[in-house]
Amino acid sequence: MKKNDKSLAFTLAETLLTLVIAGVVMAVMMRAINRISPDQEKLMFIKTYHALETAMANTVNDPTKYDPTYYSDNEVDNMTQDEKNGLHRDFRDLPIPPSKVEFIDSQGKTKTACVPYKDNEGKDVKCDEEITKENAICYFMSDQLNTNGEVNCKNNDGITFNGGKQTGINMRLSNGSCIAYLQGGTNSDGFYSFSISPQCNNDTKTGLYAVFISADGKLTVPKTNDNIGANQEKAYSWMEDQTNIRK
Repeated sequence: MKKNDKSLAFTLAETLLTLVIAGVVMAVMMRAINRISPDQEKLMFIKTYHALETAMANTVNDPTKYDPTYYSDNEVDNMTQDEKNGLHRDFRDLPIPPSKVEFIDSQGKTKTACVPYKDNEGKDVKCDEEITKENAICYFMSDQLNTNGEVNCKNNDGITFNGGKQTGINMRLSNGSCIAYLQGGTNSDGFYSFSISPQCNNDTKTGLYAVFISADGKLTVPKTNDNIGANQEKAYSWMEDQTNIRK
């Protein structure tokens, strides 16, 4: 009886064809996985953004920090300078004394910040740090949010973590994100600008995303920002995606 000498192995052409097909299937699968897998930076940014929304709403609506009385622009325009200086409407003005908060300093010690005030005996009282119009939002954020370690609301020199000084970072949150460049106060349009860093990367071109707080505490994400550049459009698109989903 004759033996069947035909080889049961694949030919070179069949092997190459199999590899090509496997490569195409893998490419399709990876695209599907990438669509399903969440963008961690996006999720962290949105999570931090919404936490800040709540914190700022709580702050500006707190009658111990800001006066809930409504003043029209016409009423304010007709006030004397002393009367204007005594206003506590929102983030455009100095908070109501003492507006005291606690924070952790660079030495890991708990310190207090407040608007200077007088006690029941009429004596001047000051805290470790003074709350001003320019730094009030920073201190109130640190009070409302779960921070991790040092908070620096005095300037934008940064805080120390991961073995070095992280310039621009004012505070690190327990969720792993950071808040940066909170010094400056509101501009002429009543907007206060700062940045969220989802991964605590203080590189303005790759790790930070600008956010605006209006004087009444509402947050918005601008489409463009001169300091951040093209990267800012990512954050804007993330918030646009949220708006479209809600619709």
